[in-house]
Amino acid sequence: MKRFWLPLFYVILVVGASIASGFVADTSVFTPDIKLADPGKSTLDYLGEMIKLATSLNTAMFGAAAALAIKGREWSARWGALESGLVVAAFVAGAIAYYGIYLSQVTILEMVQVGAISLERSRLKVALAIQYYAVLVGVFLLGFLFVLLLGERTGPKPPGG
Repeated sequence: MKRFWLPLFYVILVVGASIASGFVADTSVFTPDIKLADPGKSTLDYLGEMIKLATSLNTAMFGAAAALAIKGREWSARWGALESGLVVAAFVAGAIAYYGIYLSQVTILEMVQVGAISLERSRLKVALAIQYYAVLVGVFLLGFLFVLLLGERTGPKPPGG
């Protein structure tokens, strides 16, 4: 049980943050203080920035997962199926996030082709949700793995170590 107190604490913090986010005030009511000259272009610019952010986070996540896949056994005396599974699951989450990015870009291209830009398009909403949740899950899994490794380092030293 000593090995799992830190990961349990991590999970409790993540769940607590998720629950707390439900208490954030609703921002769906905006006052029209700023008039946009070209709302369509502004929407496309914003979507492009969101895709860049998801791509950057995903790339960093792949880098961390690759480092753990290559060095994990060196860093941990107890590296096993759980740790390997977490790395694989993080890679899968990254691949799913990249699919969400692709789906977003295809949807944006379709909207540009028909000349109607809308954030209410269900395919775009799904694509953005796929990006967001896949990156979030991947980062959570890697965080959990880091906490497992950290818990091992803060635990009792092996004999002769």
